[in-house]
Amino acid sequence: MISIMLLAIIMTGGMAFYNYSNSYLKAATYKRVAAYIANSKMEEIRQGVDGPLPNPAPEGLWGELADITVRTIPGKLGRYVYDDGPGGLKRVEVEVTWTQPGGSSPTAIRLSTYIRPE
Repeated sequence: MISIMLLAIIMTGGMAFYNYSNSYLKAATYKRVAAYIANSKMEEIRQGVDGPLPNPAPEGLWGELADITVRTIPGKLGRYVYDDGPGGLKRVEVEVTWTQPGGSSPTAIRLSTYIRPE
């Protein structure tokens, strides 16, 4: 009887650890995929695929927010341009937002760099 109770306690702790680890691994996977998407878009901007850098709007948003998928979760991708870079450089930011399964608030990855306009 004692061995069954000890086994039940150990199994309960093991399952709690497994569930916590599994949810943490899923969250890390979503962040990795979102960072890859943001980095890919930043490289496209650096190479000029999206055209020349625009004159920034007051809020910095460049175009519309694009619909994307972070693994299987819908999200948004935003591009932002600001004139506050040193020496005539423009600050460019790319942001990917999504809401994790079971989460209530959005999660975001934001990359930033400086680019000299042509």
